[in-house]
Amino acid sequence: MTDFMKLLGTITALLVLFSAFNYLIKGINKKYRKEIQTSKYKNVFNILMKFTVKNHKLLGLLAIVTGSVHGLYQLNAYGYQIGIGFILAGVTTLAFIYIQGILGIYGYKIKKSKRGLWFYNHRFVAVIILLALVLHKTLLG
Repeated sequence: MTDFMKLLGTITALLVLFSAFNYLIKGINKKYRKEIQTSKYKNVFNILMKFTVKNHKLLGLLAIVTGSVHGLYQLNAYGYQIGIGFILAGVTTLAFIYIQGILGIYGYKIKKSKRGLWFYNHRFVAVIILLALVLHKTLLG
């Protein structure tokens, strides 16, 4: 695996992680709003929150693009030489990233609602993606 493809895989994982921060940051803000506003880290938290909320969709889209390029290159360059378990973990992770994108588009463009079954599935799939990324990285060794 080339260094660039390793980097692209790492970038994909970071994009997924930063996109998932949207939920975490909003939850922290909801629960600790008063404490945050009196904290010396208020400005840092507010900047982080604005970034994650504003860029959530972009981060997800970039994760789909970088993950697709990474996966297609790896399959094309190495085929099954790198191990079927590793490939299945990567393909499964990418499939869940695509499902996540479809859920996000459905909720934002079609349902046009902030809550509903799609929303809770969107959160659930995020957890699955994070676990799948850990599995994929673990199989890499």
